[in-house]
Amino acid sequence: GFEWTLLCFGDDQRQASAFSAAAIEAGLDLRVITVDDEEARDLYESDLALIRPDQIVAWRHVAGSIVDPAKVIAHALGGSMNENTNEKAAAVCNERGAVQPQIQ
Repeated sequence: GFEWTLLCFGDDQRQASAFSAAAIEAGLDLRVITVDDEEARDLYESDLALIRPDQIVAWRHVAGSIVDPAKVIAHALGGSMNENTNEKAAAVCNERGAVQPQIQ
């Protein structure tokens, strides 16, 4: 599809859940897909890959490194990795007309 997508190669559900939560906080419509294919993991050279709607890889993660999903999302949306990430990501999403999740 043509939405933000997080590809999860392997069984790192903790990181996938953290990205889902950060995306909701930022107002980003993120689809999480688990890929159980070693060749695909080797192709992306990562355990997680964040794919932009235009199908460009925005970010890749290798297991063992520490990552802040909110900072990654904000940076992928054009913000700095050092700014207040959730506010920056939400502002960018609003400017670009991103779908805001309905939380009840």
